[in-house]
This record gives sequence, C-alpha cells and structure tokens, in this order.
Amino acid sequence: MRNLKRICAGMVLTLAFSLPAFAGQIPCDGIADPPPPPPTAAAATEMSGEMDAGIVEALATFLLSMF
Repeated sequence: MRNLKRICAGMVLTLAFSLPAFAGQIPCDGIADPPPPPPTAAAATEMSGEMDAGIVEALATFLLSMF
C-alpha cells in the first residue's frame, strides 16, 4: 500500500509540473500577433554560419567526453 501511495504522489507531481510546460500561447479572439519581420539575406547567412560552428563545437565536445 505504501508503494501505491508513492506512485500516485509521483504521478500527481509529474502532472502538476508538466501541464504548465505545455501551456504555450493561448489564442484569443480580437487580438492578432504582429507578423515577424522578414529576415535579411545577411542575417540568414550569419545565422547559418553560427549554427554550423555551434554544432561542430558541440559535436567535438561530445566526442571528447566519450574518450
């Protein structure tokens, strides 16, 4: 019986902490979000370069930690 209480308490805590994480934005009528500004060509190039460097660095760190 003690294990059942612990399992139930764990499930309740898991639900209590996970439900707000899935809440996100709640749409409402009458007010629309403004559209995001279009990205410029220079910004897109810079972003892809930064992402590639970040991925390479993360991969290198992961491989070094494995050895």
